Parts: sequence; C-alpha cells; structure tokens
Amino acid sequence: MANSWVWVGMMVLVLAIVSVMRLRQPPPVIQYMKSEDGDDALKRWARGCYSILFGQASPDRRGSGFCATVLADSWKIHSGDEARATIQRLRAIPSGHVAWDLVRVVVVARLAAGAGFISMVEAQAAVGGIQRGLQDNYPTWEQMAGEYDAMVRQKGFDDSHLEGRPAAREVWKVVPFK
Repeated sequence: MANSWVWVGMMVLVLAIVSVMRLRQPPPVIQYMKSEDGDDALKRWARGCYSILFGQASPDRRGSGFCATVLADSWKIHSGDEARATIQRLRAIPSGHVAWDLVRVVVVARLAAGAGFISMVEAQAAVGGIQRGLQDNYPTWEQMAGEYDAMVRQKGFDDSHLEGRPAAREVWKVVPFK
C-alpha cells in the first residue's frame, strides 16, 4: 500500500514538472521568430504579411530552391533585376487594390532574398517602404488578409494558401499589425 502511494506521488510530481515546463516554453511560432527574425520588428512584420500566403514558415526555412522555384513559376523572376523591377511595379499599386499589390511586394521581396537574388537588407527596405501604406488602409491582419483573399477569388487563382491560415493567425497573435 505504501509503495502505491509513493508511485502516485511520483506521477503527480512528474506531471507537475511537465506542466510547469510547458507553461514556461513559448509557443512554436515565437520560437521560430526568435531564431529567424531575432528582435527585428520589421522582419517580424514582414513575416506577418508573408504568412498570408505561406503560414508561419519563413522563406529562410523553406530554402533557396523553394524560393527560386516559386519566383520562376509564379512570377517569371529569375534574377535580382527582375525581382527589383517587379517590386517597383507592385509598389505603384497597379491593380488599384492595396492589399493585393503590397502584400505581393512583401512576398516577392522575401522570396527574392531567400533565393539569393537580392540581399535581406534590400528586401527589408522594400517592406519598410510599403508597411505604412498597408497599415493606413487596414486596421488588422485579418482585414488585410480578407481583402487579399477576395482578390485571389476574383482573379480565379488557386486559394490553397488558405490551408496555411491557422499558422498565419498564430503569427498575427504575436506580431502587432500597427
């Protein structure tokens, strides 16, 4: 009988230790952001935009091959010059839809940096240049993403990016929109 009480006591102690350790450990999205984005608020904000299409996985984690393939297949971008030209074109909001064009600036910039076509400094400059335009037009991540999704549907594009939306919402919980 005494042995069973010792066993129960040990199990309770182990469960208590595991519970405390889980409470002290930040959620995975925060761990990813700390390891990949550090304390850079602009990089984190860019991850929020990028997550609209790809969830929480950053281009850095996906690898240069993935980034180059997406740029080539979806954008016909094969070089830094082509990436820069696309970023400049999208910054002018040619479609008249702020979320559609400016979120794509972030995606192209981050993918181009991930592919090694441009430097991360150049990508961050592109993001910094359009951040205020998005923040002035939308009050939240969700509203900006909703406007982007509406254009995806209107243009008849594949909306498979919505599968990553739960991960995007995790990012948005820890990255302030404004």
